[in-house]
Amino acid sequence: MMKRRLSALGLAAGLLLAGGTGEAAQSSRTVTANTGARIITAISITKLVDLEFKDIVPGAAAGTVVMSPAGVRTSTGGATLGTGVGSSPASFRVSGQPSARFAIVLPNSVAVSNGVQTMTVNTFRRAPGGAGNLGAGGAQTISVGATCRVAANQAGGTYTGNFNVTVTYN
Repeated sequence: MMKRRLSALGLAAGLLLAGGTGEAAQSSRTVTANTGARIITAISITKLVDLEFKDIVPGAAAGTVVMSPAGVRTSTGGATLGTGVGSSPASFRVSGQPSARFAIVLPNSVAVSNGVQTMTVNTFRRAPGGAGNLGAGGAQTISVGATCRVAANQAGGTYTGNFNVTVTYN
């Protein structure tokens, strides 16, 4: 009797294990997915022309000189325009994957210095506005203007500095 009971229990356990394995095999499925990658041309940017405000005459009050991305130079407050010969917005050539869109990041502000005193250049603007587009040829030129903040009676001299323009694919 004991042998029979142990045999029946062993048979039942074997059926349960076999049944569980059979259900697991029937409830799983395998699917194959494809994988791939597309290698595109790296984005690059090259400076063509520097941002040049040129001659500014300071006054008894603070003022500004604005260079627009279109190359229009204006002044406000105590700053007046001297000769504008050679003034220009900055210009950059962006190259990369044809028809790709890209973001353009300009600085908030930078300092320019004559070695002793400084002025702030800020309110950077660009053309075209919005996202850039490399077009069918894989290139676009962008222009960058800004505002130069001139203190009252700003000391004379040649003020220089630099700024970064960053481009990244969208």
